[in-house]
Amino acid sequence: MGKSTPLFVGLDVHKDSIAVAHAEGGRADLDSLIRRVFQEGLRAVNKQVDRLQRIEADLRDLAPHWRLAPVVEALHALRGVQWVVAITVVAELGDLTRFDNPRQLATYVGLIPSEYSSGRTRRQGGITKAGNGQARRALIEAAWAYRHPAKVSEHIQRRIDTLPQPLQDLSWKAQVRLCKRFRRLTARGKHPNVAVTAIARELIAFMWAIAPEVHAGRQWRARARLLGAVSLPRRDQ
Repeated sequence: MGKSTPLFVGLDVHKDSIAVAHAEGGRADLDSLIRRVFQEGLRAVNKQVDRLQRIEADLRDLAPHWRLAPVVEALHALRGVQWVVAITVVAELGDLTRFDNPRQLATYVGLIPSEYSSGRTRRQGGITKAGNGQARRALIEAAWAYRHPAKVSEHIQRRIDTLPQPLQDLSWKAQVRLCKRFRRLTARGKHPNVAVTAIARELIAFMWAIAPEVHAGRQWRARARLLGAVSLPRRDQ
């Protein structure tokens, strides 16, 4: 009777590779190890989730005192742009009104196509990925929300209820345009990753359009408070 050959099983845990050698009949030990590895991975994920929740709570406490906090709140009007995405974009890019046009802003975050020219030949490639990568990743993550049909869900409605009507109208305009554009691009055979990058490029253009509305509203309220504080002299004085 020949000698049995041991069975080797490899398990990848994070970046470490664990080589487990077991003979026939050692399946129970292998199952126990797999369960232990899974639990270790689950604990690591939960630890990171707790850490992120603590950081987000700290940011929420500090954000109301920030001069750009009204812009962060206004960006909530856009579908896919929840609080973390909004504050990431504004924190990374600063005052969006400092950009002269949406293309300049898209260039800053590396969302415009690269270009190769030779004589009369001109060919466009993938996005440049130049500029601010943190903001670019947040925008692309938000852009995935537009793969679904346009709809004001209950969650979105709660976010926009406190915003001025012009911002609500702009939010709906963005939804209709971007959801339709995603469907058209994918119907033409574009890979979803390519389509969502194009949506992110237009999404930041809508953000650029919202920022001046916020600043204009703040200036109007400041003028109103100033006029309210100045009392005009009475005629009999």
